[in-house]
Amino acid sequence: MARNLEDIYDNASALRAFALVRQAHPEAQLTVAGSGPLRSQLEQLARELGVADAVRFTGRVDTADMPALYRNADIMLNPSLIDNMPNSVLEALASGALVVSTRVGGVPYIVDEGRTALLVPPADPAAMAQAVLRLADEPALAEALRSAGRASVAQYAWTSVKPRLLDVYRQALASKGGRRP
Repeated sequence: MARNLEDIYDNASALRAFALVRQAHPEAQLTVAGSGPLRSQLEQLARELGVADAVRFTGRVDTADMPALYRNADIMLNPSLIDNMPNSVLEALASGALVVSTRVGGVPYIVDEGRTALLVPPADPAAMAQAVLRLADEPALAEALRSAGRASVAQYAWTSVKPRLLDVYRQALASKGGRRP
């Protein structure tokens, strides 16, 4: 999980989902990468849920170190209540991590449900845990999602974005009679 430790990112639901996953897979581990005002509350919740020994809070992770974090993860959880276009989801996909995310904001526009990621309702730890367990139990699905996820993020590379962005600017200028704003 790579989110700021703030209310809008609902990291508590991810911890609760992880506790459910641990019932089926006691060897599971969770890394919480991020900092914020809720860290001590989330650490306390991990203790209350009995999973503190399997949860590692890293604090803030430098941008240069994020790819390795994602590559070492099997699944990235995005439990957000509100989101636009989370780079963390795209970074996880590009790194080959599977993504289980809430179906909020722009997330359904950057992943394809069931093809590149699994989406669950917000604030629903049971649904998030069920999606994680599904990936653990269905290796063919996991591999298909991983492969499609990696392929899908190519559209966000600068080499793909630049020509589309320039075209939008050209169209905008043309609609103004070629005048610059």
